[in-house]
Amino acid sequence: MKKFYIISAFILSFLGVIAQDAPIVSFTMRVGSVPSSVKIFIKAASARSGVVTQTLLTLTVPGSVNPRPTPVITLAPTFSHLAQTLNAPTTEVVNGTSTHVFTFFSAYAGTVTNSLVQDTEYEFAEVRFDYPGIQDAQLRLASLPDGGSSTISYLLWEMGGNNVTNPTAVTYGTGSTNSASGFSGYSFVPLSVVLPVKFLSFFAVRNGEDARLTWNVENDQQNRAFEIERSLDGRNFTQVNKVSAMGNGRSQNSYEATDARITNLGKKAVYYRIKQIDLNGEFVYSPIRTVNLDARGASVSLFPNPVRDLTKLVIDANGEGKASIVIRDASGKQVQMINTRLVKGMNQQDLNLGRLPGGSYTVTVLGGALNESIKFTKIN
Repeated sequence: MKKFYIISAFILSFLGVIAQDAPIVSFTMRVGSVPSSVKIFIKAASARSGVVTQTLLTLTVPGSVNPRPTPVITLAPTFSHLAQTLNAPTTEVVNGTSTHVFTFFSAYAGTVTNSLVQDTEYEFAEVRFDYPGIQDAQLRLASLPDGGSSTISYLLWEMGGNNVTNPTAVTYGTGSTNSASGFSGYSFVPLSVVLPVKFLSFFAVRNGEDARLTWNVENDQQNRAFEIERSLDGRNFTQVNKVSAMGNGRSQNSYEATDARITNLGKKAVYYRIKQIDLNGEFVYSPIRTVNLDARGASVSLFPNPVRDLTKLVIDANGEGKASIVIRDASGKQVQMINTRLVKGMNQQDLNLGRLPGGSYTVTVLGGALNESIKFTKIN
């Protein structure tokens, strides 16, 4: 009920029941500090000091982005005293286009004073979107006509109980479009946000004298290349191969590479990671994978190991066919069995081992021209 009164007070202030002060504040946004995020900034046309009593931010995402992403807002330290709430998101037609609408409302009943220096830009908040969702999508920081379907989808800055937003210049920056109708019109500033490549899987297994690496990625459109890095101690890595991005416009792609004659390195284990590089030069690393050279001809591996809850069984099968995955405890008692079908080459099977007590176990793969076991440790 308290929130209802706060929002109602905002609507009344917008209607002029609460006096409006000289309009000075405008908004813009830029790429954020982490992937799939944006930063919101404000700028005042003249100096102003006072208590920031209410704010509204509205971000729109094309309705073609499916499923609708989930945003998380973090206020900049200067304004962290404000309480903020994400109003219920909507999907509506904005300017003739299906659009996801996210409106953030904040209010303050304290006495902290903020000072705005003329023509000085201040970071107000950062909004991060989750996966899946935005892929090279154009976001808009927007003020919808008459607040949109919710009647509160505006850009608003209120100090000392007075609205000081500039209604006919509510946004600024590259691509900014403002309506002469003020809050009854559509004003916005656009920004394209591209998600970085995300590793969906990465496996490294021994294949005779070589190491065979396979990986699957998402958001591959802005990818330039992968650098395969090898380590003999798990800490210091050196590039040993490079794979160019497919550049086929698809979001998901699968890749593979070979590191030849690793048995000549004289080590019991070899470690791998992949450095993915975007077109703009930014990069991310995959998890580290281990190829065990003690297990001659090993075609089955488990990541992670030790296991707490979930792990992934990777099977490099020489042929296709039915197979059974059998898990036994240290006494040899069968505690779990999964029937599956293998294809020739790389297979992966998720294992949920959360209900098993802690201890040592063995998983055996029977079928697909395999009869191979691997030990693992269950931890609680």
